[in-house]
Amino acid sequence: MGGWDVDVLEPRKFDIDLVFVQGPPGAAHFDIAGTTAQGEIGPGARSCRIENVEIPQGPARLRAWIDRPNGAVGVYQVILHAKKSRGVESP
Repeated sequence: MGGWDVDVLEPRKFDIDLVFVQGPPGAAHFDIAGTTAQGEIGPGARSCRIENVEIPQGPARLRAWIDRPNGAVGVYQVILHAKKSRGVESP
């Protein structure tokens, strides 16, 4: 199972959408720089959202997978939605 090399420019909380082939219910997993998170996959789902994941700054390897009856399989797409920082004004 592969992953993506990324460079996180600033530490921030993210909502994460994992996109995969429809299959049985189970668990979706996300891992980056020692930060791990898990979400539940409902019947017939093709995506899973994991909310409020704090991701540290710096280069890292991003991995995401789902558990299937025959073993773990990678996801097709990972979409990160940055949460707004409180108390920080945009320039």
